[in-house]
Amino acid sequence: MKNKNLWEDIFRPIVVLSCICLVCSLLLGITNQLTAPVIKANQDKAANEAYYAVLPTAEGFEELTSTQAGVTKVLKAQNDVGYVISAEAQGYGGMVPVVVAFGQDGNITCVTFPENSETAGLGQKIRDDSFAAQFAGKASEAMTINDIDAVPSATISSKAAVDAINNAIAAYKEVA
Repeated sequence: MKNKNLWEDIFRPIVVLSCICLVCSLLLGITNQLTAPVIKANQDKAANEAYYAVLPTAEGFEELTSTQAGVTKVLKAQNDVGYVISAEAQGYGGMVPVVVAFGQDGNITCVTFPENSETAGLGQKIRDDSFAAQFAGKASEAMTINDIDAVPSATISSKAAVDAINNAIAAYKEVA
């Protein structure tokens, strides 16, 4: 009688829960294998749209390498109209990404700030067109937060935006 209670009370629930966990893990693994290529394709498509948004005259991009810290991607337009550099810097709520386009003359032509985890209503204001527009036309020289109109009450986010752009500028100087 004790052997039956031992099986019913201890081992049977362990075996049942282990089987349930095994089946759930298997199903999650299969789902991941099926959706991973689709997710990667969507991420690549969104990134390419961002690159063409900042340098619309490009007819394609060639990827270059950079040793600059904080730089995630360096692209040269195949028709030599400029470069697009994706970089990031630490902000208040996490990393602040930026996509910067440089024209043939080396000046910044366009800047966009993709989604980030900065504070809603404050740090997220760096994504406003008015904030990004102040970088267009600037020479590819390092800048400080004093060189721009920072977002009020979001100094850390504004500084991170400038730092990310400075990372892109350093990468531009390295590859151009």
